[in-house]
Amino acid sequence: NRKYLKVSRKQYLSIVCKNVIFIFELVNCSIVEDQIFPMIKMKLSHWLLIGAFFIVHHQSVCTHGAIQFPVPKKGDNYIVQPEECNGTVAFPVFSFLKYILSFLQPNEGPIELIQLILSRTIPTDTSTILRLVHLEIGYIILGVAILVVMLMLPCILLTQACCGEYDLTEYEKGSRMCKRSLVFVLQMMLICVLVTIVGMVSTNEEMSTHLRRASHMSKSALEDMSTFVNNAQLEISAVIMDSYDFVFTHIDDQLEHVENLLGAPIQKEIAKETGIDVALVSLTEVTLEIKKLAERIGSLLGDCAIFKDKIIETEQKLQDVRSQILLFKKQCPDKERILCETIEGDGLEIVLKIDKIYKDAKFLTLKEWDTDLLILDVHKIRNEFVNLPLKIVKDTREKRADIKHELIVQRRMLEDAVSAAKNLAKDLTQRIFLSQRKVENYSELFDKADFWRWTVGIGCTLLVLLLWIILTIGVCYSCCADGYTASSILTFYMILLSLCSPFLWGALFALFSIAGHTDLVLCTPLTSGPEYRVISKFVDDTGSNGNYFLSSYVYNNRSFNVPLRDVLNECSKDKPIYDVVNLNSIINVDKLTDQTKWARLNLIIDEFQVNISNLQISTPHLNNQLVAISVNLNIDFTQHRALLTAELTRKHVDSFADQLENISNQIKDLSTVARLETLTTRIKRLSVSHLEPLEKMKENLVFQMTALELSTMPLLRQLNQSISHLKTIQYFVQEHATSIATNKRDAFVTILNEYIFEYRKHINSAIKTSVGKCKQIVTNVQRISCLLCTLSLNMLNMFWLFMFLAVVSLYVSAFVGNSLVVCLKRQLLGSLTINNGHVLHGGGGSGWNTPRISEERSQVW
Repeated sequence: NRKYLKVSRKQYLSIVCKNVIFIFELVNCSIVEDQIFPMIKMKLSHWLLIGAFFIVHHQSVCTHGAIQFPVPKKGDNYIVQPEECNGTVAFPVFSFLKYILSFLQPNEGPIELIQLILSRTIPTDTSTILRLVHLEIGYIILGVAILVVMLMLPCILLTQACCGEYDLTEYEKGSRMCKRSLVFVLQMMLICVLVTIVGMVSTNEEMSTHLRRASHMSKSALEDMSTFVNNAQLEISAVIMDSYDFVFTHIDDQLEHVENLLGAPIQKEIAKETGIDVALVSLTEVTLEIKKLAERIGSLLGDCAIFKDKIIETEQKLQDVRSQILLFKKQCPDKERILCETIEGDGLEIVLKIDKIYKDAKFLTLKEWDTDLLILDVHKIRNEFVNLPLKIVKDTREKRADIKHELIVQRRMLEDAVSAAKNLAKDLTQRIFLSQRKVENYSELFDKADFWRWTVGIGCTLLVLLLWIILTIGVCYSCCADGYTASSILTFYMILLSLCSPFLWGALFALFSIAGHTDLVLCTPLTSGPEYRVISKFVDDTGSNGNYFLSSYVYNNRSFNVPLRDVLNECSKDKPIYDVVNLNSIINVDKLTDQTKWARLNLIIDEFQVNISNLQISTPHLNNQLVAISVNLNIDFTQHRALLTAELTRKHVDSFADQLENISNQIKDLSTVARLETLTTRIKRLSVSHLEPLEKMKENLVFQMTALELSTMPLLRQLNQSISHLKTIQYFVQEHATSIATNKRDAFVTILNEYIFEYRKHINSAIKTSVGKCKQIVTNVQRISCLLCTLSLNMLNMFWLFMFLAVVSLYVSAFVGNSLVVCLKRQLLGSLTINNGHVLHGGGGSGWNTPRISEERSQVW
């Protein structure tokens, strides 16, 4: 038995085949014929039987191993579908902006500090504040730099207002060229600011669109998570329970059809090895022939009885004839005495005796034999063999019911395990529902914050647009040679820019800080794949209780104590959720489907036996009857036939009548002749009426005896063969039927075990390779990361970049405009000085005195 050899099926097949080949080699050796063959003859048939059984069984198992289990139904569809991160502009500027953000915060933030801030807990201890300052040192330096740049323009304007003097002597040295250059630079700055305004508007709107999509996507992602949990639970439950029901149906079908799958093979194997079916048919024919033979013997004995009665009647007639002959001889005249004395009536008697035939004990036994009882006995043993499968069905009914009951018990255990998974899925779904409620609440705050962000963006854009319009008007007046109005507008522009610069720089710094901290707190964890090391640091809090995020999320369920980075990393490879989140601690399918742990079922299967040791093919009563019939059939037909072929009478009656006629012709006495002729006539009449029918009856009896002999000898030979065959069959049944039944039982039980093994193999393969794949989790994370970090954050970065360029351009325009104002004022003062000089000189030196402009005030900063 392979179970006790502890070898694989392939190794066991190899062992059996090697033994069979070894026996064949022994048979082919010459030494076998003289010495070994008698010893291994029975072993050869036994091994060939085992080898044939195993090969057939192995083929059946291989065929059975290809059973197709039902495919679990797919669950609900997901809202979030895996897509490319469309809309991403792969410009190097995005990488540069991220580099700027990472330059301000080159190191990863302290996880504990960020978690403290996210939990809305204000740090009060000095060490935490110092760590926070160390974390934000880049932004502090940036804020100081922005403050310095912001105060630069007001300081310049204030300095120029208080200390500004213009040297008119330099007006003629290139004032016109300087003015044109400054106007040209301002025009370029106007174009740059216009471009940045367009960029600010577009990025602001695009960012709002992506943020709205991200808000909706977060809700859809949580809904997909709930769908994924339900789908995974349904798939795992379906693949466990539906596959078990599928196997249970097949095993139940095997157990219900045990008559054809176990009883019939045993019956066919016994019939194949013993030829019992042929023997029973032959025995049935023998019993029918015995019945016919008994009927023929009865007919023969009946004819013999009639023949005997006829003989008695004829003997009386012959006795009368003999008496008349004696009387005739007494009455014969003396002269005819010599001829009368020649008439001898002593031979006129029946010498044929059939008492030995009529009273033959064997004939009488066969005639009186109860052949119907014999036929009934033969039918009984034939029905016992024919109904052997039904007997096996009846004998194994209790054990088969126990196997079904134990399989139902195992199903209940599987249901309990699946119920634990259902309860876990229910808890997860409830927790996700609570998270959805929180996300909905946060989404309202998020939408409000985005609205104010959008308002601030629009406000900054409008403020920049206002400054651009004022600057544009100033440049236009500069081109129209209206120096006074242009200088006034440009001066107003610089004053307004100085007043608006705190708001612009503050908004710029706020947006820059939001982008940087969003990238640090949100995007870095979300985009830290494929290892997801950062997000695991953020959410996997292994504190005093030692629970990771998933364990804490599912109400401190230690079964889910798996790092989130491992979950995301495995799910990115689209692996089943069973191994990813260690579900074997909740529903250990390997243990549940391990048949070696099903002790009760294994015990019942081991107790499932087929007992045919009490199978009676040749009962003692039947055997005694057949032997007795065989003895009685051994009849000496030669002796009986010799009796029947003997002469009926000692003297031939017809010859005796001819003799009487001859004597009557020689007798002279007419009265004597008349009496003799009368006697002759009576003898002839007796011969015709009695002797000739007796001869015919005798011939008929001889014919019947001969026919009976011809039919008895083959019947006796066939009967002896049947007796010998039945004894051989009974011996084989007693010696080998149990092993045949055991082999077929093992084959049947092996098929049952193979179903359970295939179920275990299918479950472990399906749950660990194809059921509940968690790619959707990573898909949700990637889609949210795409919307928040790739699209929205990039638009935010582009917005503050455009805004920064716009503010810088406005500041450059302010400095250039200041120079243009100085140039315009010089031009204006120069023209006024020239006009006043003509007036003074034309009046002979009387009137207004030309003011003197010192060289110290001629330098314009």
